[in-house]
Amino acid sequence: MRAGRLNQRITFQRRTETLDAYREDTGTWEDLVTVYAGVEPVAGKEFFAALQVQSDITHRILVRSSSDVSGITTKDRVSHETNLYDIQSILNVGSRNKELQLMCIQHSR
Repeated sequence: MRAGRLNQRITFQRRTETLDAYREDTGTWEDLVTVYAGVEPVAGKEFFAALQVQSDITHRILVRSSSDVSGITTKDRVSHETNLYDIQSILNVGSRNKELQLMCIQHSR
């Protein structure tokens, strides 16, 4: 993986479940780790192909595989600049444990 592609900072976040005095969920999102990544919109032919599997995929996020991101799951999300991304799938590119590709859905804050 070329380092130049990973030129943006993203933060992985995990939801924590807490209950208030009325036993209602007041969960919040907590920052886990901030890493360099490549954030790319899925466009054209790739978007059409993504429709076959997951109709809402809007972005691909590339990160280096490391112990910092090894615990990331599809229950987590990504914060990048003013955008939030729900992680739909996590792919180990080439099964080499060097690069992870996250297929995500963007939503506004």
